[in-house]
Amino acid sequence: LPCMRGKGEPAPQRPWNDADGKGAEGLEWEVPSPAPFHTFETPPRLDPTATKVLDARVQPEPHAPAVHMPPPQKQPDGSVA
Repeated sequence: LPCMRGKGEPAPQRPWNDADGKGAEGLEWEVPSPAPFHTFETPPRLDPTATKVLDARVQPEPHAPAVHMPPPQKQPDGSVA
């Protein structure tokens, strides 16, 4: 529970791997944490059984352009929309 409160050590990228580096091989373990908005540059290649990732290139986090929002407008009844 200490980790849930931000006081423990963060989990490694692939926490289920054993000492030999074998273990979690699913696609979800290829994504960094926290996951970027657009996950992969191209669709990942999987082995024929679709259980092991052969090639996955995680897309770098794009710099989001600033979004211009208009100011709130008062409605005839006095509320703000």
